[in-house]
Amino acid sequence: MGKALRYLVFCGALLAVAGLAEAQTRQGDMQVRHAWMHAPFQPGGASAAFFRLINTGREIDRLVAVSSPDAHRAAIHIHASEGGYYRMRRLRGVEVHPGAPVMFRPGGLHIMLIDIKVASAETEFVRLRLRFERAGEMQLEVPIVPKTRWGPPVAKPAPKRPSVPYVGERRR
Repeated sequence: MGKALRYLVFCGALLAVAGLAEAQTRQGDMQVRHAWMHAPFQPGGASAAFFRLINTGREIDRLVAVSSPDAHRAAIHIHASEGGYYRMRRLRGVEVHPGAPVMFRPGGLHIMLIDIKVASAETEFVRLRLRFERAGEMQLEVPIVPKTRWGPPVAKPAPKRPSVPYVGERRR
């Protein structure tokens, strides 16, 4: 009985990890995958949310607004190079073409959250609302990952080995 119970617990843990790896939210033809963010450096501070936005429909949709009950303000931003310097600019919307995912990532598109009310060491997620022209409003929970990580809370594949010759093998 002990081995069977341990096996069931192990399988449950695997399913939970698999669920995190494919964490997604869907509204109409729009889908959000792999959302994540860091907690702000200080209570009530700012942070950015990152994710992959996918349009599974046949027509272009547009992300037109963002909001969060857990932050004072939320806005769509992009880092852009202007005069040799990178600056953040606010966008009024983002078009999402069918079959062409839009990546919200560090150094590019992101959702800027200002004066975050709930993010602390104990908080696991921040709630976010995305409004689309066609798909309507989507609500999602963005997991907060430790500041030591840069990316969504998913299992990462092992790093590739560099291509170095084995001992005794000649370089060409």
